Amino acid sequence: SPLYWGDSDEILAKGMGQYIGSKLPGEEGYALIGGHTIPYFLNVNHLVVGDTININTTYGQYTFLIKKIKIAKNNDKEILDMLANKNSGVILYTCDRQEGISLTDKRHYLIAEKTSGPLIK
Repeated sequence: SPLYWGDSDEILAKGMGQYIGSKLPGEEGYALIGGHTIPYFLNVNHLVVGDTININTTYGQYTFLIKKIKIAKNNDKEILDMLANKNSGVILYTCDRQEGISLTDKRHYLIAEKTSGPLIK
């Protein structure tokens, strides 16, 4: 799926969007990437700790290992604090889909650390 800079409604209608206050995949710190559950993150709820996420960019190919899964509000302090972390990683998020409810005010976060790919400085 395409990845765009920014996370406005217009961008998320076209693909996945990266929060402007986050790092690029491969930089020190975390890239915070969101997307609508349908169609882009339809299977995100099926991923588990230990699964991998692959991101291909114009400057390198990256693999990230999912270390933690969290269901939380969209302004969760732990998630926002992670953006300043020096580890290189990615946080994917989408609406949490609960049985019988299509949309909630909670987000499904996948927190993953880089296992391969060039470090960008």
